[in-house]
Amino acid sequence: MNKISGDSMQIVKKYAFVMQIVFLLGSLVFQRDWAGYGLSAAIFLLAFLNRKAGFYFLFVYFSVRPFVIELNPGMKFAGDLAILALFFPLFYQKGWGRNADCRRYRFIGYFLAFSFIGSLAAFLSGVDIFALFFQWRAYWITLLLVFIVAEMKWTKKEIANLLLLTVGMADLLAVCGLVEKISWRTLLLPESWQNWQLSGTNRIRIYGLLANPNVLAGYFVIAFVSAIALLRRNPSAKSRWFFMGSAALIFGAFLLTYSRGTMIAFLLAAVFYYAAKREFSAAKPVLLSALSAVLLVYLPAVALADMVGKNFMEGNGSSREMPVGEGGKRYSDLLSGEMIEESAQWGRIYIVKKGLEIFMDHPWIGTGFATFGDSATLVRSSPIYEKYRLSEGIYTDNQYIQIVVQSGLAGTACFSLFVFGMLRAVRRYAGGREARLLFYAFFAMAAIGSAFYNMLEDKIFTLYFYSFLGYLLNRRKTGFPERREAKGSGIG
Repeated sequence: MNKISGDSMQIVKKYAFVMQIVFLLGSLVFQRDWAGYGLSAAIFLLAFLNRKAGFYFLFVYFSVRPFVIELNPGMKFAGDLAILALFFPLFYQKGWGRNADCRRYRFIGYFLAFSFIGSLAAFLSGVDIFALFFQWRAYWITLLLVFIVAEMKWTKKEIANLLLLTVGMADLLAVCGLVEKISWRTLLLPESWQNWQLSGTNRIRIYGLLANPNVLAGYFVIAFVSAIALLRRNPSAKSRWFFMGSAALIFGAFLLTYSRGTMIAFLLAAVFYYAAKREFSAAKPVLLSALSAVLLVYLPAVALADMVGKNFMEGNGSSREMPVGEGGKRYSDLLSGEMIEESAQWGRIYIVKKGLEIFMDHPWIGTGFATFGDSATLVRSSPIYEKYRLSEGIYTDNQYIQIVVQSGLAGTACFSLFVFGMLRAVRRYAGGREARLLFYAFFAMAAIGSAFYNMLEDKIFTLYFYSFLGYLLNRRKTGFPERREAKGSGIG
């Protein structure tokens, strides 16, 4: 009996990832909260039994999370539970302060101090405990991946599998995005999403299964870089065609998000990376894929969408809902006077100006978490909005002003020490110049993108960023080999 039980457990561990995907798909079939809660608990147990499977599952779940929880709200915390299932056993086994080399994670203490200051200020501002907990979760749940990845052992094949999984999921999201674009948001999206009242400027953008064009754009950039990395490491003709095709498809879909902030961040980070490498010839696959994306994906998709839009207008006698031919204008109007004026009236510039006004009243520790345009204020009203005449539902779309307003000078100083400590840890513990340069480029993209988005609250971006950071802190300790290994496929 014990042997049978042991064999069954080994089978469950072996196929844990497949079972987690089946449960994820099952939540889309059984669209009841209780079913979602039960399936989330099952995913938690499987992640506990097989850590690698639980880790891989995160990269599937978070890439479609908004779509999944729209259909089944009970799946909202499936990713959180999987991360906790990975974290607590490692925390117990390694013994924080006993067996783990805590020097590598010393910089996280500054983030803890930043969180304490933001929480203290929140209590003084009258923020309720639910909203504060919500914001703590937004900041901390993916940050735990630094410790998780740094303390797990990895092989080259497992890292290649993760990149392949990323490219595969991005291919899926790109295809869905193309269908969304061409059908003018009438196919492959939940009915509630189809009924969103979007402005003409936003209606031309693809939101995808992530329900946000800026988040989707960031994901496509990461997947595009993953495809280029796999392209460089797989010399066979068949593999090269697949990864070149994937890179073109993903970059074409990225262009259709019309995410100007992400485009700026990506271009500057890419220039920094190749300049630091002093190998501009290595950018050839990137440029070739981008050109293919424009010619084979972006332009045909725009043309088809405009054709469908014109047919719709002719059939309905109205052009109000179909901003045909407006796509390229969103990029060309980036620094136009009209765009800057609109931003100053109700957009990002207005938010920054309002934030500085609030900061002048609360300069030392700020107004606290869940008070100014973060994730928590989208679900719970801020106690300062009425005083400063701010409308409900605003989002700062600027990580810097959010940090300054909510944590003041003290919190901003602690967060700055967190950033500098992180970079110092990478320089000290990460092995391999190539990996460090790639991380610095990743960091540059995050730093630039934070002027346009709340990067710390972007689960898909922080999932990859913190995982990469943990991997770099892991490399020297595990003696990760620099040589290439035999190619492999599938998730073991």
